[in-house]
Amino acid sequence: LREELGYSGVAITDGMDVDELTAQYSYTEIITGIFNADIDMVLNPDNLGEYVSAAEKALEDGEIEESQLDTKVRRVLALKYQKGLINNEE
Repeated sequence: LREELGYSGVAITDGMDVDELTAQYSYTEIITGIFNADIDMVLNPDNLGEYVSAAEKALEDGEIEESQLDTKVRRVLALKYQKGLINNEE
């Protein structure tokens, strides 16, 4: 998406509330795949706590890097700022 098509905006998954997904993959595998695909947001996670725990574990284990997380946060915050959802005066 980013390399081949040059997309630099916020990338969001499809709905992640599908039981078949977590039946086949662990939350850590899903999070690692999301980070490797350079996706910024998870849409409608079935268990947000599990995704957060998996991301924390993947960070600790070195499977994903803090710089990747920082980039995703910056993209989302920049979009919110651009759309007037946040401002820099607060």
